[in-house]
Amino acid sequence: MTTEAISVSELSGADYDRTLLYASSILLEPFCKTYELVRYRLLGPLDSEKFNNYPIVQEIAFRALIATGTSIALCLLILYPISFTAIVLGVAIEGKILRAIGFALQGKGYTHVQTKAPKIPVGPKTTIAMQNFCGMAGGMHYDRGGVTDWRSRVDDFVETILEKKPHVIILQEIYDTALAETLVEKLGHVYPHFFMHLGANLMGSVGGMMVITDHPVDSFTNISFKNNDWTLNRTFAVLEIENIRIIGTHLIHGKDADEIRKTQVDQIIHFIADQKAEKLTLIGADFNVERDKEGLNILTPYLEHGYKGMQPTCTNKMSEQWTKIEEPDELIDNISQVKAVRLADGRKLPVVKRFRIDKLEIIPAFDGTYNTKTALSDHHGMIATISTKNKRFSSDHIHASAKRVAGQLTQAKRARWKKWRALPTSDDTYHTKTARA
Repeated sequence: MTTEAISVSELSGADYDRTLLYASSILLEPFCKTYELVRYRLLGPLDSEKFNNYPIVQEIAFRALIATGTSIALCLLILYPISFTAIVLGVAIEGKILRAIGFALQGKGYTHVQTKAPKIPVGPKTTIAMQNFCGMAGGMHYDRGGVTDWRSRVDDFVETILEKKPHVIILQEIYDTALAETLVEKLGHVYPHFFMHLGANLMGSVGGMMVITDHPVDSFTNISFKNNDWTLNRTFAVLEIENIRIIGTHLIHGKDADEIRKTQVDQIIHFIADQKAEKLTLIGADFNVERDKEGLNILTPYLEHGYKGMQPTCTNKMSEQWTKIEEPDELIDNISQVKAVRLADGRKLPVVKRFRIDKLEIIPAFDGTYNTKTALSDHHGMIATISTKNKRFSSDHIHASAKRVAGQLTQAKRARWKKWRALPTSDDTYHTKTARA
């Protein structure tokens, strides 16, 4: 699905989509929580120093309660199969209906929340932050990221954002609607624009992207990848602010998905090629592509990366503590600038040539201890500082140069006048010729 870019001035009206999607998440939360407790917590490691576990005695008692509750539910199903099934299915169907209506009311493929926080004009520098937060529901944060439930991590994340105050924030894996609403609640006094619920999906998972900014927005576009399947609707989001085009995305995961990811990158690049305005174009992404391996073929032809270090940006050492499956750490996250290259079809990408990423700072989400209780995420965050103005051709620079040249001309005229005035006055012709000389 391709959505239209619209002016933020058109984004008005009641937040019916947001309200219905949140109501749907409340109705479906008991199913997610049950799955988390039975599928993950009941069978997970008992170590009290890991994950959300209590001290060992309390943890055993808690798991006994989970087992007891599961047994009671099964007994009710056996004793009252029709009534029990009707109640469960009724709640589930109602939740899905609200979800379907909420997505239908989005209209443009995303939900836009606009708060009363002040909008900050773009200055000579702007900052872009990115973080894959591992904000999954249903306990999948245990074996997919090796971290605790998002509710125990979100305050630390918000504290970091309020300390750094980046102008644009690109987030991946904000799958839980309650997490998106929590971020709006905790950051809404600072940021006026929240774009969330990107990638509508009734039966599967949304794309998980969220984009936040304190700048005035010219347009926002959300586009689904053409090669998604029904289980996951991954997208790329395009935020346009003055002369800057910022793209956030999360490419599909999987060891054998290089061709799928290449197709997704090609779709983004061809979208950029179709744009008319030449703008500074940046991509903040969890590429799921090793920068210095397959990334050399998939990413390097089009992108100059802001993060050039060699330390991995994502670890699997925390999820290993749950799954016991060893996987190497990965260098897969980056904020990159699109190069002004010419495509095979002859089109040149309408982007600024000069590299504008002045600095990229890694915001650690975990340390060398790989502590699953304290890690913020399995991905490090990063903040890039961007030069928004072309010093060589900016209007301010041209104006300053013109004033300097005019001043030099004025000084030259004054010098000539003084020279002319100092000449003898008996021969006018002599004055003119000498002055001109």
